[in-house]
Amino acid sequence: MIRNTTLFSESCVYPDHPRKRASDHFINLPQTAHELPPEGCPGETPRALSAIENDSTVLGSKGKPADPLTALKFLGHWVGDIHQPLHVSFADDKGGNGIDVSGQCSGVLHSTWDTCLVVKAVGTDVSAAASDLIETLTPP
Repeated sequence: MIRNTTLFSESCVYPDHPRKRASDHFINLPQTAHELPPEGCPGETPRALSAIENDSTVLGSKGKPADPLTALKFLGHWVGDIHQPLHVSFADDKGGNGIDVSGQCSGVLHSTWDTCLVVKAVGTDVSAAASDLIETLTPP
């Protein structure tokens, strides 16, 4: 069951809690890659890109799509994922899940990047962090 929410940002984390469609959260590139080739990754399906195409198709279908709310939640998530460095990464390090880190943020690199560094920088109150940021904006 999908929880109703009034915030799109809350909807965008829906595929993570609990993890849904696990293989669609990333793109694995060869270590030698400098970009994603137009034909995709050799030997790999560009999973997150395919997920974006598939959920966009659901939303754009004529008539009544099977589950447009779920497709929108997934689409928002996939677009966010591909903009995170460790979601477009290398298969051999499992997107940073195969790299241990220590210090204030110990564990694996992926969760350090996704969670710990953000919490250390802005805290756990997202609304307060956004308000603080907005207050620093000036017309120029």
